[in-house]
Amino acid sequence: MCRSCADRARRVWRFLTGDRKRTRRLLSIVFVLLALSAVTYVVARDWDSLVQFGWQLHWGQIGWALVFFPLGAYPTIYGWHLLVVGLGGPSSLVVNANAFVVSVLPRRLPGVVWYVGTRTLWYRERGVSSAIVLAATVLETLTLGISGLLVYVVAAVVSETLPLPDALYGAAGAAALVVCLLVSPVAMRWLSAKVRRGRWAADMRALDPWRALGVLAVYAVAWVNGGLFLYFLLAGIGGGIPVEAAIGTWALAGAAGMFASLVQGIGLKELTMSAILGGFLPLSVAVGVAVLVRVVHTVAEGVFMLLVLPILRVWTKRG
Repeated sequence: MCRSCADRARRVWRFLTGDRKRTRRLLSIVFVLLALSAVTYVVARDWDSLVQFGWQLHWGQIGWALVFFPLGAYPTIYGWHLLVVGLGGPSSLVVNANAFVVSVLPRRLPGVVWYVGTRTLWYRERGVSSAIVLAATVLETLTLGISGLLVYVVAAVVSETLPLPDALYGAAGAAALVVCLLVSPVAMRWLSAKVRRGRWAADMRALDPWRALGVLAVYAVAWVNGGLFLYFLLAGIGGGIPVEAAIGTWALAGAAGMFASLVQGIGLKELTMSAILGGFLPLSVAVGVAVLVRVVHTVAEGVFMLLVLPILRVWTKRG
């Protein structure tokens, strides 16, 4: 009996690990189901609180949210440009902005293969090494996650209204260590030597430490402005919270979403946002707001990103 159970367990394990794509797909489905189950349970349990909440529409506040949205979204384009140029890619802001905009909507699909593949194919048609694109994407995910985590810790210390468990202190310490490695000349020299040995990455160069710090600063600005977008959007629907809390919520939820993308964790961003907003709003309202923010953010991102290219082309021609 035990042997048959062990044999079945081994067969299941081989089935799951025998094909990496199958494993990633399964993990993605599990994460999505867990996220949807949690959202459905909370909304169904506290439906009365959600219905009776004082929903209001303040169009002036919503207008300010639309002002701060591009101020939070556009710096991410510039951060991507800095990474690509720093690794030896094209130096044209218009070219790199095109690649970023093309991969925005595929980023929302489950799995990293969609937006990574879109970027890789787009650059390959222009003679750019896939190694540069992959390295820039990994560094983008890493620096966005680290900067979001650090912004949350700062916001939590300043506001004293956000939770700051010991685990976050440890994570912030680990993030600070990674930042030190990113800006360390010794680490960069070692990485540069490793890169030059690999034929697959012959066109790629190591990232300059000062450029790495610049990328982190640009992403920190993006998180702060994104938090202001969240602050005014919540105020516009009657669910206002302190501005520091909005900035911290946006940064940590975004960082969780970036790190979760590495393990197919769809929905973790919304769950993180719901958990933090639950300290200021009824939990069912916090969940509803998180879902609403996801919808508004996706639509606004699609609209505003399409406006980037005409603006950059006009600016480039004038320059």
